[in-house]
Amino acid sequence: MNRLSNLLARILRDRNGVAAIEFALIAPLILSLFLGSFMLALLFRDAKTAERATSVVADVVSRKTSVDTAYLLQCYTLFQHMVNRPADGIKFRISSVKKSAGALKVDWSYVVSWQQLATGDLASRSFPLVSDNDSFVVVESSVKLSPMAEFLKLPISDYTNSVSQRPRFVAAISKTN
Repeated sequence: MNRLSNLLARILRDRNGVAAIEFALIAPLILSLFLGSFMLALLFRDAKTAERATSVVADVVSRKTSVDTAYLLQCYTLFQHMVNRPADGIKFRISSVKKSAGALKVDWSYVVSWQQLATGDLASRSFPLVSDNDSFVVVESSVKLSPMAEFLKLPISDYTNSVSQRPRFVAAISKTN
């Protein structure tokens, strides 16, 4: 019995390995904070990239006096390259909205993986103030989260953006074909 109590007393006095135990207790917390901060930074970067790409496309389209389907496809390709996501993770819509007799009406709409913007959808949304017979371009996008965020099953929705821009050189941008 005496031998056992001596061994127990010696084990309790021994301080070798205390730092390793403290590290084992603190390391998961520090690692979680580091990886969480890194993931948050990536999500923020991707959200800002999607927002910026939507604004760039709106600006590019607003500089035209007329557009066709081929040009709008180039705008979509530009957007896709800017967000660097596969096509199946992107919803994209460019629409021209015109104000006539005090009411907003969709003039034309170009969509990729989305439905056409309907005039009935305009009442519940806020847009810039325009006078009668003026118009504005609405560029909307929805980009899926990065694969890492989906793998971690983060409770965050896709990056969805909407930018309204008045045409620069004409009252309304016309669409051919």
